[in-house]
Amino acid sequence: MQSLNDEANPPPIADDEPLATTHRKNLLKLIHGFSGRHHHWQVFSDFVECAAVSISNAVDATHREERETRYMEVIRRYSSEEANEFPKMLAELTLALEAAPLDALGLVLRDSHAVDVGHSEGKLGGCVTIFGSLGVPAQTFSLIFRNARS
Repeated sequence: MQSLNDEANPPPIADDEPLATTHRKNLLKLIHGFSGRHHHWQVFSDFVECAAVSISNAVDATHREERETRYMEVIRRYSSEEANEFPKMLAELTLALEAAPLDALGLVLRDSHAVDVGHSEGKLGGCVTIFGSLGVPAQTFSLIFRNARS
């Protein structure tokens, strides 16, 4: 089994749309770049939470301050240099979803081996990704994110 700290050789991602695969691999490399300082499961989890807060705050002012407070609690775990990687991760996720409407988060989670750590630490529970569980088309996420950036 591959070491969780093996950032030079991230595990393979399923072969589908080549451009989407490239962006998911880039996202996985960014997650693996935190190796030695943070567990992949924690980086993945924090990234998903911060991305959700960012998107939500961009399109919905209700509870914005509470979400922003939570965002700051999460991001404080990381150095400034590490925190600067989070927008890059969101960009790679967005580009992957634009290239192919797949459960990109589910594929990244599976291929990061973070799922093994999450289970072994009892943190994963019934973790599912939004696209796999709700059947929400990835194009919807892309459209929302693109509109939020405008």
